[in-house]
Amino acid sequence: MGSANPTQLVTERHIRYILVRPNAGESPDITAKFHNGLQEMAEASRLGIPIVLSTDPRHGPAAAVPASWQRGGRCARAASQTDDFSVADQLGLAVARNPELVRQFGHIAAKELRAIGIQCLLGPMADLITEPRWNRIGSTFGEDPALVTSLTKAIVEGFQGKQLGPESVMTVTKHFLATAR
Repeated sequence: MGSANPTQLVTERHIRYILVRPNAGESPDITAKFHNGLQEMAEASRLGIPIVLSTDPRHGPAAAVPASWQRGGRCARAASQTDDFSVADQLGLAVARNPELVRQFGHIAAKELRAIGIQCLLGPMADLITEPRWNRIGSTFGEDPALVTSLTKAIVEGFQGKQLGPESVMTVTKHFLATAR
């Protein structure tokens, strides 16, 4: 977006869909205040169209979560906490093979994201592990198509609920590929 500041993006360029990433060490209350300020600018505009704030997953110990937010590094799995967000990478959740647990985690993570003003998650990943050298294995639910399908469905239901609403976080499941039958 060049060197445009947030005010220019919202009021002059009329941007209404923004991917946000946390600044290292930024507390959730600062993030929430910034997001609220963006929304206030958007809602004060001529048409009053609010912004959709999206993020990449913040609930995994992988690179998507800044190092300053991690406790225990990449080895921290489903039972861990960051200072500000619950932590569980998809592969860690898959070990339990429990869709209800995954659904509950999605519900908790959605509440945490909504608390800082985020309405859209660029995840979960529905990819299958087919290449052991791939660097995003921890961001998947594994190699079993049936398990990946079940857990992807569960986490989407956790984030979105039965129907999208004010407490939901919309998910953008990725990376879809089709296979010939």
